[in-house]
Amino acid sequence: MKKLALFIAFGIFSVTGTVAQNAQHKPGKHRRVMNTEMRAQRHAEQMAKDLDLTTKQKDEVYQLNLMRYARMETMRAERKASQARMAEMRLQNDQELRSILNEKQLSTYHQMQQDKKAKLKENRAKRLGNKNQPAVIKD
Repeated sequence: MKKLALFIAFGIFSVTGTVAQNAQHKPGKHRRVMNTEMRAQRHAEQMAKDLDLTTKQKDEVYQLNLMRYARMETMRAERKASQARMAEMRLQNDQELRSILNEKQLSTYHQMQQDKKAKLKENRAKRLGNKNQPAVIKD
């Protein structure tokens, strides 16, 4: 009976510990958001520590990092704006197609789009699954 109680207690603690660890390590949870200046400062401090930089070098590295992170933020914003414009264009194109195609053609078109999307997803999964292998070009 004691062995059974110990076994049950061990099982409960094991499950509880596993659940607690999984809850702690979820990606993106409790992630600290840093602005451009904070990133540049942290990077400069890390480089100063790793490379034994002088104060002048650290300041120059900070300014360089600040410009780099600012450019990266601009590029991200431009990419998001471009994606929004593309989504709007796709929506407008679909609306215009609805006025041109009949129901059967529209249904076939949507099926073709879904098939194409599935094939792209499959190809992407294959490509990402074989990261360490060189690409094979078929003739």
